[in-house]
Formats: sequence, structure tokens, C-alpha cells
Amino acid sequence: MVVPFLDSESNIQTRLIFRGARHTLYLVGENENLYSAQKAVQRLNQVAPQIKIETIPNAGHDLTFLQAEMVNRKILDFLKQS
Repeated sequence: MVVPFLDSESNIQTRLIFRGARHTLYLVGENENLYSAQKAVQRLNQVAPQIKIETIPNAGHDLTFLQAEMVNRKILDFLKQS
């Protein structure tokens, strides 16, 4: 799991981590409370637009438990496309 860096000082570090990243799926719960899901999605779109991003409704950091079926379906669909 990779948590996108949100502060401006981490910009270079973020770019290095995601440079050349291919076939990557990033799942985030819309109610994430460890960091802002919206800012994370915006940040990833800036530094790694090739990453597929999915926001999981009615879940936070526990998205794999609260929305297990949806998460599994999104992962399987992504793997079929890759």
C-alpha cells in the first residue's frame, strides 16, 4: 500500500515513487480519516495520471472490511484489464 504524500516538500519524493508506475490501482475510502481522500486523489492525478483511482463509498481506512465485495470486484476487474 502506498499513501500519497500531500505536503509540498514531498513533491520530489512522490514523483520518484510514481515515475514509471504502470498497471497500478489505488483504492481509497471516501471517509478516510488518516488523510484527505480528495487531496490524495488530486495529488495522484497530478503526479501519476496513469494510475487508476477508485473511491470506495461508505468506507474509510477499513474499506476492505466494510466494502469487501466492491473492493474485490474492482480489483478483479482491474486485473482482467491489465
